[in-house]
Amino acid sequence: MKNHNEQKKKIDTGTIKARGYRVLIDPIDVTAGLEAAQADKFQTLAGAGFVTKSNDQKEREDRGSNYGVVLDIGPDAYKNMRRDIDAAPWCKIGDVVMFRRYEGARIEFPPGSSEYVIFINDEDVFGSIE
Repeated sequence: MKNHNEQKKKIDTGTIKARGYRVLIDPIDVTAGLEAAQADKFQTLAGAGFVTKSNDQKEREDRGSNYGVVLDIGPDAYKNMRRDIDAAPWCKIGDVVMFRRYEGARIEFPPGSSEYVIFINDEDVFGSIE
């Protein structure tokens, strides 16, 4: 069996990059703190750090949309393969974008951190917020 110590170190300390036609997204949590009226009503819970979702947030989640910040874009993203020309990118690094909630692959990075990134296909970005 091979020793993969150097490769394992990369997993813990390396930089994650998008490859091919993928877009790397840092998801934005849509859960907010207790609304002011709720915080007054449930002071003990608010003081303990409990959060709840507003009706508007729950409705957005139920519809299956998600938000995130673009961290990286693969070198083949937004390339028109039929004509071998570059299409205008739909987003750039740093943009806040919208995508379907269940698209792509959710990866914990670095492992054990409870921090997640999402790799989605370039065509799965359906809007940005400017």
